[in-house]
Amino acid sequence: IINTNLDLSYTRRITFYTICGTIFTFTINLQYMKPPIIFITTLFLCCFLQSTVTAQDDKSAKKDKRTYFGLFAGLNSGKTSFEPELYESSANLGYQFGFFVRSGGWGYIQSGLLYQKLSQDLTTGSSFPIDESDNLNVGRIEIPALIGLNVLPIGKNLLNIRAFAGPTFSYAVGVSDNTLSFEAGDLNRLQMDLGGGIGLDVLIMKLEIGYNYGRANSGKGQTGHLGYAYVTIGLGH
Repeated sequence: IINTNLDLSYTRRITFYTICGTIFTFTINLQYMKPPIIFITTLFLCCFLQSTVTAQDDKSAKKDKRTYFGLFAGLNSGKTSFEPELYESSANLGYQFGFFVRSGGWGYIQSGLLYQKLSQDLTTGSSFPIDESDNLNVGRIEIPALIGLNVLPIGKNLLNIRAFAGPTFSYAVGVSDNTLSFEAGDLNRLQMDLGGGIGLDVLIMKLEIGYNYGRANSGKGQTGHLGYAYVTIGLGH
């Protein structure tokens, strides 16, 4: 006997997860792509497929739409991939804090404002007459513009696993004193990073882990892209 009352929404979601798994298996075999870029590419494809397979659920989804506000803080770690003759970079721990606004249902958008301090150790390369090294801290103001999916919501605000991706726009507000004569004016202050990550919501607690990669050169007249990972914990309702 065929069950004609099968939940079509559930069937579409199972199909969506199967397709996502296939895409991830394919992209992970593209050896020339960096792992963060593989992740971001896969996540964007998943978002596109999700919007397609759930198009018929719009009426019910509207009832579940909510807007969340919250505060967060956390740690980051990253470095800039300069050309070897300029600088060698190694990552240090930095920090970030700010607020977020998230709105939507099964799919959502998220933005906010945050202050970020990125820290790395720089050592001069072969183009400099002497070897020097110092710690470089850069302070930035960031505004993310993310789209996300509530992948596994359980109960009403009880537990939820999310995935998100999108650009983050930043402006460098200052550079710490250093012996390398590196100043804020040496940076391309306005930047756009592309990234993604996953989130876990438990009641009002919000945990996010992600990675961002700069699309433009970090310094003026220098080839170097900033990439950093981060983890934040926040409260939102």
